[in-house]
Amino acid sequence: MDKQNSLIDSKVFDDLFLKEQVKVLYEGLGSSVIGTLVISTVIYFSNPVMTGGNENAMNWVFLIWIVAILRGIDALFYKKSKLESRSSTSYLARLAIGALMGAASWSILFWNTFPGSSFEFQVYMILVVTGIASFAATTLSYHLGIILGYLAIAMLPMEILILMESSVFYTPLAVLLPLYFVFQVSGAKRISKNYRHNISLQIEFKLKEKEYINLQYAVDQHNIVSVSDTNGKIEYANHSLEEISQYSRQELLGNDHGISNSGYHSTSFWKEMWASITSGKVWHGEVKNAAKDGSTYWVESTIVPFVDDHGKPEKYITIRTDITKLKELEKKNIGDKNDALIRAHVSQILQNQGSLKDRMSEALKIISNSPEFNIQNKLGVFLLPENACELEMFVTHGKYTDEFMHREKCVKLGSCLCGRAADSGEMIISDACMTDPNHEHTFEGMTAH
Repeated sequence: MDKQNSLIDSKVFDDLFLKEQVKVLYEGLGSSVIGTLVISTVIYFSNPVMTGGNENAMNWVFLIWIVAILRGIDALFYKKSKLESRSSTSYLARLAIGALMGAASWSILFWNTFPGSSFEFQVYMILVVTGIASFAATTLSYHLGIILGYLAIAMLPMEILILMESSVFYTPLAVLLPLYFVFQVSGAKRISKNYRHNISLQIEFKLKEKEYINLQYAVDQHNIVSVSDTNGKIEYANHSLEEISQYSRQELLGNDHGISNSGYHSTSFWKEMWASITSGKVWHGEVKNAAKDGSTYWVESTIVPFVDDHGKPEKYITIRTDITKLKELEKKNIGDKNDALIRAHVSQILQNQGSLKDRMSEALKIISNSPEFNIQNKLGVFLLPENACELEMFVTHGKYTDEFMHREKCVKLGSCLCGRAADSGEMIISDACMTDPNHEHTFEGMTAH
């Protein structure tokens, strides 16, 4: 699964994947424990004469039993534990330790029985250990690291002892054993890859299904629903429509949706909508409406025509979702992006060569492109000379009157907004300079800014 293109959080996915992986590994642990106990018991009670008088070596079967029982107990703990309290990482570590201990117990048995046993018993043990390895490769291959460790621990002693024997039988076996190891790893790798792919699809489907159910529930809680006749007159309006439009149900019923028309959309927009639904087609669109108090809100609308047997619309059901906050966020994101671009451009300009005045002038020109300055689009920079008591106009952007340029050429510290900002060393923001008592300077033709 491509996590970068997925809506699913990668950490959530990884946690669920690990949980599923541990679950499958523990599901195979029961048969592994039973198989180990059965095979080791058969070996223990088989003809001791085959060991060539080294019956004590068979006592190492007890180690296999102990490890198998411990793994069985671990499996029971896992099964009895509550799903929400399971630590997948901890259980995976316990399972890996158990598997490696199991491999070690088999390799110890082989190491102690192989040298002193009869040829028939040696062949028998080789088949048993390779069979155990094959079984483990199947049950553990859902975690490639564990199966690699298991095969290495189980089969390395076998390879060493076989290399120490020199005969027509053991020499080719010493070559075949590594090949067997490679084939088992290759098979385990294929199983692991297929498993990971399948379980990824299952988890992704479950998460998206859950995501869809939650989303559906949220939409159901906030749907704005109305039903209109073929003339667009509202016959039904739910409580959500009353709340967002601020009109009562009595005011809405019998009226058309023009009651909430904000005037934002063109006539062609509404003509296209009507042409679509009157032809029996579903219409989707984003609409800016006006509430009773004059405030505006955005809704994502879907209008579904209910048609008769002849395909002619009988009623229209409109389902809306309030997307006002989303629209505001989009606007803010666009503004933030523009601000970032302006800052980057200004920073580049200020680092260029040329006089400071030219650079500042160019910087003000760039800053003026911000929508925040679209009321008057006038900007200026004052400088405070060293040990001076008044600001001096350094550079401006926009058209200013001669009166302004003369009176604002110098501004005393503590005078008007600019002088107060320079004197206090703090940023001052005024959204209505004309009515701000700290803005003492007024000029002919001055507008709100």
